[in-house]
Amino acid sequence: MQRLVKQGGRCVHGAEKKIVYRFCLHIMKFDIIVHDQHINKTMSKRTLILGLLTLTLLAACGGGGGGGGGVGSVDQSSAIGGSTEIKGPQNAEGYWSGTAATGTSVHLAILENGESWGIYTSTQGTFVSGALQGQTQTDGAEMTGSGRSYSFTTEGFSTGTLKAQVKPQSTLVTNSLAGFSATLTYNAGYDARATLSDLTGRYLIFGRSDRDIIIPNHVDINMQGVFSNLENGCTRVGQLTPRASGKNIFNMTVTFSGACTSFANGTRLQGIAFLDKSVTPYRLRSLSLNAERSSGMVIIGTKQ
Repeated sequence: MQRLVKQGGRCVHGAEKKIVYRFCLHIMKFDIIVHDQHINKTMSKRTLILGLLTLTLLAACGGGGGGGGGVGSVDQSSAIGGSTEIKGPQNAEGYWSGTAATGTSVHLAILENGESWGIYTSTQGTFVSGALQGQTQTDGAEMTGSGRSYSFTTEGFSTGTLKAQVKPQSTLVTNSLAGFSATLTYNAGYDARATLSDLTGRYLIFGRSDRDIIIPNHVDINMQGVFSNLENGCTRVGQLTPRASGKNIFNMTVTFSGACTSFANGTRLQGIAFLDKSVTPYRLRSLSLNAERSSGMVIIGTKQ
């Protein structure tokens, strides 16, 4: 394994049993430390770099293995539906989107309790490559967080922490010495109340999990926020409910039955969805995870 340490303003390699990456930003003093890789399959160097980009947006790419309180606290504080103490006003709350220097499109929802849910796609938004989920908090203009990044191309996830700078309801900026940077812009549609009347209708959906690709097809969401989708013998039944925060976020569950390849029969995922009404036609973006938070699924739909 390798170790990267900063010497004379540059990173050099050294042999060590664990991997430790340290990126030091002169602008933001942004350190990312990665411990044991917690990835289900071996990742190529290129894929690992993409993971680092992803986690500069939510949770610095790294892995958790078995030791160290930091990794343990990630899994406990980032549990679905959980919350942690917020240092100061949750200035980073909102729905953020933008394009990274690599061309990856990033969509990140930071909720009122600090829960953070994100997806990243191709620039055109037609290919889903991964997702993010964790917990963030802000203190002044500084946002810190911990969580997991899910790679749908390698069927794995990584855990870690981050620091970033935020201007409330304006911009959220991340950088790294690896050459990646992204400025995410606030979507004012987050401040509108989520309603089932806006959500109801037919959608052309596509999506992905780490084991399966959802082929584009149509689903209908009824006035109760329920939808059902049958594909190759696998049935997905979903429920969307306006979140009690009064923001434009829906709590979401998806239950699998039948001959499903992505999740076992009876598996129930939980997550959130955002209805983007700043575009025409409306676009629905969602991320849901299994109970162990080891795998998830992104569904993106365009209202017809």
